Amino acid sequence: MSGRGRGRGGDVYRNKYGKGRGRGRGEKSRRRGMPRGLGSGYTSGGDTGIRSAAMRRGNETELRQLLQRIDGAGYPAYKDMIGTWVFSSFSLIIDHVQSDPFAPPSRARVRVDTQEAGFPIALHANKIRTVALCDRITREFWRNAHGRLDEQAGCGGGSGGWGSSKGGNINIEQPGQHVLERTSCVFSDGCWELRFTVALPAQGRSIEGLRALARLCDELPPVVRQSAFYDRFDIKELEEYILSVEDQEHLRNVSLKQG
Repeated sequence: MSGRGRGRGGDVYRNKYGKGRGRGRGEKSRRRGMPRGLGSGYTSGGDTGIRSAAMRRGNETELRQLLQRIDGAGYPAYKDMIGTWVFSSFSLIIDHVQSDPFAPPSRARVRVDTQEAGFPIALHANKIRTVALCDRITREFWRNAHGRLDEQAGCGGGSGGWGSSKGGNINIEQPGQHVLERTSCVFSDGCWELRFTVALPAQGRSIEGLRALARLCDELPPVVRQSAFYDRFDIKELEEYILSVEDQEHLRNVSLKQG
């Protein structure tokens, strides 16, 4: 009795089923052997998971043009945003773009040069003062993002059916009662850096580029200006806040030494 692997019939069988099946097993094996997270271009190790956003660099006008161009395109086109976009008073860095509207939100950063931000050196002259100032900046960003931006979010809250408008929310880690060192705001390389997430808007799986443009180019800049620039704060109240945190830290250390 002749087997299916012999003769002309066997060749047909192998061409139709054998090659594709072997290829599939190989693909699965390679995927199983790939470390988690490396498939998206991120490096292993480190504690922040921040990607070097060197893929693209442009200005605010070019970001606007890009979002207009991809309006209505498939969701993967949002990946063209990965990179650094220079605005008039800060830089917006897109580190990671979510795979679809239902995935965890995209990761972004805002960097403000210390001279542009204008905070006196005395307010971040040591570690505890820097922690206190970063804490305050984070609180202001959260308050403004969940006030101004939530009011303007409109129908993009993520509810409704599969084809409804989703996304648009900008979020940063909400500080609790205590002043703690966080990764949501850091002072690094002469810049104040705010790290947040943004759910890039879509209807179904089609990009809502004009909504993304409004969120990132029109509505985000006022939030940054209200949160990360010294002249937008009540100066006396800010100084008292930072000194109060420093005093509490000093008393805490004294109490620990005394047992």
